[in-house]
Amino acid sequence: MGIRTVFTDHSLFGLQDLAEFSLAKLMKIWLRELDHAIGVSHTCRLNMALRNSFDLNMTSAISNAIDAKNF
Repeated sequence: MGIRTVFTDHSLFGLQDLAEFSLAKLMKIWLRELDHAIGVSHTCRLNMALRNSFDLNMTSAISNAIDAKNF
């Protein structure tokens, strides 16, 4: 359809059981036409890129807006 798509990932899940593995396979299929992906942390970004075989150049990390050092 030519609609540009950005996905934001807010989770950190692994591949430890059948449900997580199945979800990872479905996500890989659903997101194959993705233009860009955003993770809410650098760890989330790397996990998402590895899980979905994304090029790191098509991913970004936008951290939470709270400075944890103040708390």
